[in-house]
Amino acid sequence: MGADRSRLSFQNSGRSLDRVGLVRDITTVVAEEKVNITGVSFANQDNHTTSTLLSLETQGLAQLSRIMEKIEGVRGVISVNR
Repeated sequence: MGADRSRLSFQNSGRSLDRVGLVRDITTVVAEEKVNITGVSFANQDNHTTSTLLSLETQGLAQLSRIMEKIEGVRGVISVNR
């Protein structure tokens, strides 16, 4: 229980080219960091991109920054913001 109290909640947003496997690739990055996803939303746009909103519980800004960098490296990801 003590570890849960040290977790911080953040929302990340991003834009990606829409493709099969995109959700899997992004959530795999988060899972590899052993971070809880508390909310997720993916919305396809008319220009064949996807808007993403992830709510994450991380152990701090360093872990969040690491996750964001890794998500930016996922094929088709255009941008990641906090």
